[in-house]
Amino acid sequence: MKSTKTNYAKEWIPMNKTLTISLLILLMLVAGLVYLYLELPFFEFGFALMGTSLIIMAFLRERFVFLYAIIIVLGYGALLTTYAFSQNYQNAIQSLYIYSHLLVTSFVFLYWILLTLLKQTHYENEELRQKVKSLEKYSPNTKVLTINEFRDQARYMFRLVERHKEEAWLVTLTLLYENIKVRENLQESIERVSLQTIRQEYDLVTGTEGRIYLLLMSTTIDGAKVVVNRLRDNLKAELNFLEEPYEEDFMLYEELNLMDDLMGGIK
Repeated sequence: MKSTKTNYAKEWIPMNKTLTISLLILLMLVAGLVYLYLELPFFEFGFALMGTSLIIMAFLRERFVFLYAIIIVLGYGALLTTYAFSQNYQNAIQSLYIYSHLLVTSFVFLYWILLTLLKQTHYENEELRQKVKSLEKYSPNTKVLTINEFRDQARYMFRLVERHKEEAWLVTLTLLYENIKVRENLQESIERVSLQTIRQEYDLVTGTEGRIYLLLMSTTIDGAKVVVNRLRDNLKAELNFLEEPYEEDFMLYEELNLMDDLMGGIK
């Protein structure tokens, strides 16, 4: 029964997160408007404190936000208490100072909860985006394999290579351009042409920022160089360059300590 309640609670929170955020904002507005309407003691200072806290807490690191809220609440409370006792106010007037402190405290802590909830939502959205990205098989622009799909298919292909005692070569093309826009356009062109150059049934292509990887299965170093030379000719026909805009690196699968070293190194 305990596990059922826990799962239910986890499902309930995301479904009602928008409502919770709206409610927190509404309560903050109510606290601010009530404070503004009543014009309690230290009204101007307290209102300035709330406004300043909105800005400061938004830019503080997450672990410092709650500490800041505690300091503001205790500091403002100490200020009101000290002033009220120094003036020997009666209970009726002292109660106004209590209301002032409660409203400022409510405003600050509601804002802290709101920020925490917004950051949690941001982290969850980023995590969900990464999960969706990891499930994609092809790059949307060039249709080469995504990194995760490349790893999965490469592991399967490596088993076939080992079983048949054949060679597999990883060719890495490292782009030489530093200009980000030029490099992105060049990478898309190379990925697209690489996909047209390789053997669709045997070879794999993927790309990361500034690098293109060709995994050539069941071939020799001479065969790998033939593929790269054919890729160079195809790129020259399309891009019309005099010198290759990339560096080539050939790595034999047997030279790797473990297959996962290769797979983990491609990010």
